Amino acid sequence: MTNLKFSHLLAALGIILIWGFNFVVIKLGLKEIPPIFLCFLRFTLSALPAIFFFKRPDLPWHKIFQYGLVIFAMQFAFLFSGMHFGVSAGLASVALQVHVFVTIALATAFLGERPAAFQLLGAIVAFLGIAIIAFNVGGDLTAMGLLFVLLAAVSWGVGNIIAKGFKEINVLALVIWGSMVAAPPLLLLSLVLEGPDRIAASLQHMSLLSVGAIAYLVYPTTLLGYAVWSWLMSRYPAASVAPLTLLVPIVGMTSSAIVLGEKLQDWKLLAALLVISGLCMNVFGPRIGALFKSRRTRTSEYPVNSPAAPCAVFHPDPHAVPYRAIPDSSHRVKLTFRVDFTNGGHVYGEDFLLDIPGDSINDARAAEMIVSAMNLLRAGPVTLLSTNIVRRGEHDDAFRSKA
Repeated sequence: MTNLKFSHLLAALGIILIWGFNFVVIKLGLKEIPPIFLCFLRFTLSALPAIFFFKRPDLPWHKIFQYGLVIFAMQFAFLFSGMHFGVSAGLASVALQVHVFVTIALATAFLGERPAAFQLLGAIVAFLGIAIIAFNVGGDLTAMGLLFVLLAAVSWGVGNIIAKGFKEINVLALVIWGSMVAAPPLLLLSLVLEGPDRIAASLQHMSLLSVGAIAYLVYPTTLLGYAVWSWLMSRYPAASVAPLTLLVPIVGMTSSAIVLGEKLQDWKLLAALLVISGLCMNVFGPRIGALFKSRRTRTSEYPVNSPAAPCAVFHPDPHAVPYRAIPDSSHRVKLTFRVDFTNGGHVYGEDFLLDIPGDSINDARAAEMIVSAMNLLRAGPVTLLSTNIVRRGEHDDAFRSKA
């Protein structure tokens, strides 16, 4: 796993703090503004005037509409409504994280992917945490509110499945154009469910606190957050950046307790611990499993002329930056590898050459490049048997070898 530069790590942690504190800001904004109308304001201002400066993502219109309606309109209408009807900021930040396991379940049902044992175990642990929350409905936690937040998690999971087919897009542009798609149906829904009178009253009596909440939801949370995060994801392997999001519910619960005075009863802490533990199993499970697998791998599983044991095993992110050939590159990476598929079977490659921008490449990125360059569907773990950096035109002249 590649370590982030210190300045980049600070930027990533800054976005995590922004996203975690976001739940507190939502709660503050809901004091004066109806939930669905607050969503409308957020996404309208996220799209305008930015949409005039960002080209439409290279996606069919129906894909942009699907993404905007599900990820933005549905997810946040449910989330804001759930928090309005009785879910604290801290609990909302925790319960929403089950979208990870909803995504896994949907990928299994509709894409034919097979969840690993660690994913199933993580899901069981996380949903035990959700069960604890559900058993404590009452007081400041309502059944309707919790249902809406869980529906928000489902919407996020559906959106992730929609996004699985997206290749090499400008993430910030997708957010901006998706926000524009989400705004009209949110306004219509607000007019029907919340009514013109309530909307007009919220605009008439809007305080500086509400204005600040809207500005926070639009600029730091949406535009800055997605811009910085997508930049980090394009610069580093997903395995180096994504685990930091585990801190979001921790920041959410802590900030809710400090700013809003939310009481952190034992059951809330236990539920949060279980959900976050389940997420950790999902994030770090592949690495732990790969470690044990590499130790017990038998030589007979690999071709006779390959090294006896793998150098490392990686689980490439399906949303990683796609590989592009660099005809004028001075160096290439020469790889011997095995790719196992989630639906069974594997493919083996020997002395596979890929262009690299400099004279080095980290192994995690090399694994992502293999899957992208070969356009492999349902790719699972990638086992790197040897990795050599060679000069273009002198493929046997390796000055770095890991074999």
